[in-house]
Amino acid sequence: MTKAIEITVGGRKLRQVLTSTVRHDLHLMNQIRKSGISEIIKHAEESAEEFANRLLNQLIQSQALIPVLASCFIDAERTDLDWSPESSEQLAQFLEGLTDKEDKSTVFAFAVRLVMDFFEQGVVSLRTSLSSSGQQGRDDPAQSSSQNVAH
Repeated sequence: MTKAIEITVGGRKLRQVLTSTVRHDLHLMNQIRKSGISEIIKHAEESAEEFANRLLNQLIQSQALIPVLASCFIDAERTDLDWSPESSEQLAQFLEGLTDKEDKSTVFAFAVRLVMDFFEQGVVSLRTSLSSSGQQGRDDPAQSSSQNVAH
């Protein structure tokens, strides 16, 4: 069994949601789709680190980083089944308001870990772009969206 990630930020102990409900899954999938990362394809010449940086940048640019991160955590004393969109929104507001340098570093470190987890779990497409080999249009989300859906 996977052990939940636990972090403490701003004096608040949080842990990763491991047992998700349908409501949680749908909420997280919606956040991911809103962010646009489910449409990003790894380019053939791109390293895993470059791809992860691009995913992280897209999450930041779309202003979805904190909402997605908050969707993955809950207060440690609560059960996974206590998770709700409202608790996720409250946690996002709390995380966005952190000012302590160490707390912010912790949040950003787990954001990077989150992106790597998405990459490893196939939430984002692991297909590589074929545009460098002469096939055009593969990077166009409108042309590839039906083949490039989050898992």
